[in-house]
Amino acid sequence: MKGKFMKKLFTLALLLLFPILSWSASNVMLLWDAPSGATVAGYNVYRATTMGGPYTKLNTAIVTATSYVDMNTPSSVVFYTVKSVNSTGIESNPTSELRVDLTQPPPPTNLRLGGITVVDLFVNGTKVASGPADVPLKYTIPRQTPARPYNLIVTGQ
Repeated sequence: MKGKFMKKLFTLALLLLFPILSWSASNVMLLWDAPSGATVAGYNVYRATTMGGPYTKLNTAIVTATSYVDMNTPSSVVFYTVKSVNSTGIESNPTSELRVDLTQPPPPTNLRLGGITVVDLFVNGTKVASGPADVPLKYTIPRQTPARPYNLIVTGQ
């Protein structure tokens, strides 16, 4: 009977501690190599939600580094491309597309408690007893005094 109660208590604690599992796409960091033998002023970075475009330019000013962080990434499949820009503002042909899949994965199913195998008893932060969860745990607690109050914690594994 105690084992079933402990399992239900543990399950309730899990539900209270982790009531909602959610998904959030991360920022996407893009890296590329500068074209060899050419002088460029910088780069323009583009994103599309369908292969082949249409593409939207993400940067407002020319990117001078060979990296870019897209901080407004939608939780979907997106495609990126980058173009070199010379000092007069003329763009190169685009790089090949980079496909990034940020769609939310399906959640796990049938989450359940497999069981509690060990019960530990702590008094004032010190483990004083341990035993199998299906056997009553016995421990004699010394008399509590105002100078020696107790804080009992029982954990299961």
